Amino acid sequence: MQFRTVRPKVPIRKIIANFADGGGCAAVKSVNIYIMTTNVNFPGAIRLFFQRYADFRGRSTRAEYWYAQLFNAIIGFVLYFIPAMLLLVKILTRAINNHAAYNYSDPLSIYSHMFDQAYILLLVPIVLFYVYSIATLIPNLAIFARRLHDTGRSGWWTALFAAAPVVLNLGSLLLDTLCGTGSHGAMLFSLLVRFVILGGLLALCVLGIVWLCKPSAPDNEYGPDPYAAEKIPPYGY
Repeated sequence: MQFRTVRPKVPIRKIIANFADGGGCAAVKSVNIYIMTTNVNFPGAIRLFFQRYADFRGRSTRAEYWYAQLFNAIIGFVLYFIPAMLLLVKILTRAINNHAAYNYSDPLSIYSHMFDQAYILLLVPIVLFYVYSIATLIPNLAIFARRLHDTGRSGWWTALFAAAPVVLNLGSLLLDTLCGTGSHGAMLFSLLVRFVILGGLLALCVLGIVWLCKPSAPDNEYGPDPYAAEKIPPYGY
């Protein structure tokens, strides 16, 4: 979180009047505060993302959150998407070129050359992506909670958004176990439940995106409004 010292915006006459009423130094201290800056740029957001690694307190603005997610998306594109596409192209190309020698009785024979040097070089960044994803799980949850705080919502919603996909997927696997070899009616019931699960996940995703795109709320229990400095009237008014 970035901070800057701001000039007191309370008129001097009001501070003097507070002294006369017995307010004393408390009035001066109340205006000599630190206010969060709002001009968080891309490098600054990345730095804050790692500096506040497990900080589930306080607030994070939209810029701080979405810049961090843009960085994560770039990492995913470079380390996972590009190598995965190149790996898929190489597998399909080899399968086409060796079509005559392909063993149709063993579908996995297409992967018989997966341990060639070229394939291993493409697998390395994919493995690094998974390592990065695990390493940044906590800061992603933390910045999600701080963004919810910034909109005036409890950070405990983070637990729901994180646990819901896991629980629903486990429920789907349980349905496969119970209904996989059942009757036609059981299969239809399993399919219906899957649609309900998918609909719930989509609804939860939409709700999360809407909340994450909300502007910063006024001062709340999680901290001051990050844009408070821009809302204070000019000095002397």
